Amino acid sequence: MPTAAERIEKVAEELGLSDAQVEQWEAIHEENGEPPRDRSKMKAFIAKMDKELTATLTDEQKIQFEKMKKDRKKGPPPRK
Repeated sequence: MPTAAERIEKVAEELGLSDAQVEQWEAIHEENGEPPRDRSKMKAFIAKMDKELTATLTDEQKIQFEKMKKDRKKGPPPRK
């Protein structure tokens, strides 16, 4: 599983986050800590993080971020 820093780096590249946005994302991840292991608390944790992270994005970035999340839910493409 990638670290928060690795995930932020990947998203920063894909969305074209500014340095200020990267700093905001790092602070949000630091404030929220590691995801809970308890599945019942995971949904609320993800929703809170998503709301905070999305608030840092431009309208264009929000559209791309939503697309990234949908693609991630689909999973990897099937192997041939």
